[in-house]
Amino acid sequence: MTGIEKAKHMGEESIGRLLWRFSLPATVAMAVTASYNVVDAAFVGRLGSEAIAALSVAFPAQMVFGAIAIGTGVGAASLIARSLGSGKPEEAQITAGQVILLALGLGLLLTAAGRFYLEPMLILFGATPEIIAPSAEYMSVIADGAILLFVSFMLAHTIRAEGNAIFPMAVMIASAVTNIILDPIFIFV
Repeated sequence: MTGIEKAKHMGEESIGRLLWRFSLPATVAMAVTASYNVVDAAFVGRLGSEAIAALSVAFPAQMVFGAIAIGTGVGAASLIARSLGSGKPEEAQITAGQVILLALGLGLLLTAAGRFYLEPMLILFGATPEIIAPSAEYMSVIADGAILLFVSFMLAHTIRAEGNAIFPMAVMIASAVTNIILDPIFIFV
């Protein structure tokens, strides 16, 4: 089924069915996304109290990155869904292309901000002299991966906008499983 056919089908389906069809996979995907910090904390906690404190200081910065990515993705999804709903697939395609460029641009911008302003940002979030180094070490990995975060979150919303709620959820689950497998390798090895 093409994006136009899915959009037409969504316009004919009951709101209750659509709500369940889209909210359940989105809720599962967000719960899985929340598991990243729980899993990280479980492994990092084995390194001691300073390591877990460093993770706690980096958490708000991660949330800011995620909030920007999700908010921008939701806005883009709204534009795409309205374009498809009004029978303008060309506009939806242009918006989807702009989403990719915007995700790359914002990801690069936040990677640069993380590189150049990481310590002041961590101090703002409560890092003390004892935990600034491990906080910066952990957060530098997050900042370096900002492009992946933005592309994955923003494209997930874009894909949902054209009617496919399952694929973004499956990608989020796969990435969480990968995180669970790679965390002990990267933390302890």
